[in-house]
Amino acid sequence: MAMDHFDRSILEKLIDYEEPHCISFYLPTHKQGDDTREDSIRLKNLAATAEDHLHHRGLSANEVEEFLRPVRELLREEFYWSHLEEGLAIFLGRDLFEHYRLPVSFDQEVYVSRHLLLRPLLPVLSGNGRFFLLTLSQKKVRLFEGDRYALNELELTDAPDTMEELEQYRDIEHFIQVHTMPRGTTAGTDAMFHGHGEGVEGKPLKRAIGDFLKSVRNGINKQLAPRRAPLVLAGTDYLCGAYREIDSHPQLKTEIIGGNPELIDRRHLHSRAWKIVAGDFDYDRNRRAAYFWDKVGTEKVATDPHLILPAAYEGRLDTLFVDPHEHVWGTFRPADGHVEIEPWYDSINEDLVDMTVHYALGRGGYVYPAERQCMPGEAAMAAILRY
Repeated sequence: MAMDHFDRSILEKLIDYEEPHCISFYLPTHKQGDDTREDSIRLKNLAATAEDHLHHRGLSANEVEEFLRPVRELLREEFYWSHLEEGLAIFLGRDLFEHYRLPVSFDQEVYVSRHLLLRPLLPVLSGNGRFFLLTLSQKKVRLFEGDRYALNELELTDAPDTMEELEQYRDIEHFIQVHTMPRGTTAGTDAMFHGHGEGVEGKPLKRAIGDFLKSVRNGINKQLAPRRAPLVLAGTDYLCGAYREIDSHPQLKTEIIGGNPELIDRRHLHSRAWKIVAGDFDYDRNRRAAYFWDKVGTEKVATDPHLILPAAYEGRLDTLFVDPHEHVWGTFRPADGHVEIEPWYDSINEDLVDMTVHYALGRGGYVYPAERQCMPGEAAMAAILRY
């Protein structure tokens, strides 16, 4: 697998990046077979188009050559082109060069503007469902960030990552296993705290485990405080149940991944975690779509770019539905909210759909991909307004 890590922190960096000449490349690629040879040719052709756009924007031949140097060098890396995913996104600026092999097949396009093109990323960003996974075991505490496609481990910044202080208790692993709930018991009930095998060290050990888990809870809640995403637990019923009793995190899921997470490979951890959270994201998107259709014809919703773009810029946009394959060319004047729609891209004007995506994501709005034929009047975008 050659897929590159792409998360909210990377998105925020791309949203904030701005300079007179930003270049975004998107192209479909192939994981294997003879078709992989065509992928570098596609990028070479897109680079030639970008060269023309830069000339039209006033850059000299030497400036254009220097600007595109990182892309030319990437084209010469044979190993890279034999280890691709379904799509490739490349972002280029005077002090920026980043590329991501992603599990989404993009339309082939190149875009030069003051901002990086984010619209094609919507199936990766908004339709994938970001969540967190906390694994609890005797030996290790680990935190992962995941989405529909992958699971990536995060560094614990505030929570302890081992139970070293509990090593003073003999046979802690036996204690945890003995106190694991019978299959079918609901996590978080008192059932797990009673039973055979407690022994002399049972009560102090339970208190020590509880104190340790409180330290984990405090650290995890601090680390995830600014993020709105479900949290899944993986571990024995005892540890997960004890953790649930002390954590009121609103996004903490009831269903857990049982067993010792250290014995489950990452691919299976991801698969099981995604099954737990997938319905959350489908529900939220469908709820917002239903609200939109219920309010069609009122001032609560809009499909006109002349209304949607200024609302996004002013932070009045709650939810945006856009077709990631569509664009509307033109210009926007923030000073008075004037939107001018033009028939084609001329290296100077901009993609107004993508500009709306930028403002919506940057101001806390929800953005979802939607096919144009599913929106009223087959509009390129539709929005729910805050006010």
